Amino acid sequence: MFRVSSFFKAAFVSFKPALASSISEEAKTRRAIGIRTNRPVNVQIVNSIVEKTNGEGLAGIAATIARAGLYLNPRNPTSAMEEIHNVLPKIQDEPLKQMAIGIVLRAWNDLLDDKEAALSVSGAATEAEVSEIRTKTLESYNAFKTAFPDCWLVRLACAEFNMYLGKNEDAYNEFIQIEKDIKKAIDTPSKLVNEVATDKNTNPFLLLGHQLLRNSTLQNLKSKTEGKSIQEEISGLSRDSSNVPGLDALKKELGGNLSDEEVIEIAFILYNANLRHHFHDFFPLRSEYEDWDSAKAQRAKKLILNAYQGVCTGDLDEVLDKVRSSAPKETFYAPLHKLQEVLKTSQRDKSVVKSIRAALADGSDVHLSKDGETCRDAINIINSVGMSPEASGTIRYAQQQAEILKILNQQLLYRTKVQIAVVLSEMNRLHEAVQVVTPVIDADEYIYMWRALLTRSRAHKGLGLITLSDKDAKVLNKLKRSLVARPLYEVAKQEC
Repeated sequence: MFRVSSFFKAAFVSFKPALASSISEEAKTRRAIGIRTNRPVNVQIVNSIVEKTNGEGLAGIAATIARAGLYLNPRNPTSAMEEIHNVLPKIQDEPLKQMAIGIVLRAWNDLLDDKEAALSVSGAATEAEVSEIRTKTLESYNAFKTAFPDCWLVRLACAEFNMYLGKNEDAYNEFIQIEKDIKKAIDTPSKLVNEVATDKNTNPFLLLGHQLLRNSTLQNLKSKTEGKSIQEEISGLSRDSSNVPGLDALKKELGGNLSDEEVIEIAFILYNANLRHHFHDFFPLRSEYEDWDSAKAQRAKKLILNAYQGVCTGDLDEVLDKVRSSAPKETFYAPLHKLQEVLKTSQRDKSVVKSIRAALADGSDVHLSKDGETCRDAINIINSVGMSPEASGTIRYAQQQAEILKILNQQLLYRTKVQIAVVLSEMNRLHEAVQVVTPVIDADEYIYMWRALLTRSRAHKGLGLITLSDKDAKVLNKLKRSLVARPLYEVAKQEC
């Protein structure tokens, strides 16, 4: 029987060097996703770094910015802004400065949402307070746009805020240009090469962050399995040294008396800063409507989920195929001496396999071969893991990331077209609005189709086409989420 133990030793003895294309394409997909990350910041370690450094230097500033971001989760935007305000003049690293500006923008957005919600409560907020916060939020958007001058993702967020402010003409012009930029991005194929990633051809923080992430993926995989045989084969990778030079260089640059854990935490913060997120959620996991359930939309949603979980590629696919093909449907193995007896006495009018089955298949001592337990462990793990640890060392991984990016951009193109239709409706250009949004609906691929249906329904109603408006409204009612809502799709629990 196929010895999966030996194969795992060969496949998992060390990581394949990540390709430059894998790192760059992965960074693009994570950037498009936006604010979401599946590796939470370690609060205790971040606080420890701030205390050790007094919030000074690259390590102290990075940790302070990360701690400011943590204040946003319990909806404490004021504390987040105070943290950034204290550290912003000290920031020299450009990606960290962009991250700080993005956190401030999110904080103002959260504060604006809270104050607008409080307007309905007597005495909780005033129109003057909301107006002032609205102005501050707009100033923050302008600063954000200045920090990311060439990013259409940021411009999309700014255009949507202009639409919220009622600046329809400005928003429309911006959306039209963004639509062109997205189409260009979709039509421009990624240039993928088999060149190994190094500090010379790849952002060093993106490279180091990726190496640490795939190492943590392996640790998560190891913790999920109960199979000792597989854990033994995986344990070698936990000591992988491919990220040691990068960590040593970072530790030297940071200085001070930081522990290895603290250096790794800083590495992850710098990794996220260098991704240059747009800090908006264009792919929400929950809304008041269900996702569109067409085959095209479901496939797109699955690929987007892979942006969190990773994809099964590289040698692990070969492992899966070989293990599956090597595991018989029905086991009829036995000790060698019994098998030899059957072969000696098998009838000539029967095939050897039939003779073995007839003699051994129903025996009480029938068992799998020596590696049967390993085989079962391997199959269980391979079926559950989302990404091969060495996947980024194959060009196929880069190709998968490029495919995910194309799907993300296509979904953002649909979103932009819907926003154009909304603005056209606001400007009373209802016929044009219907013409813009209908192709989005006909494509049958937009995950958040409810946005398109709602926009067209309102436009038809404004035109007096009640029958057509009601037709879209009926579909919307079917998509309306019940009070007991279920997740739109499962959030990836582990970072890749």
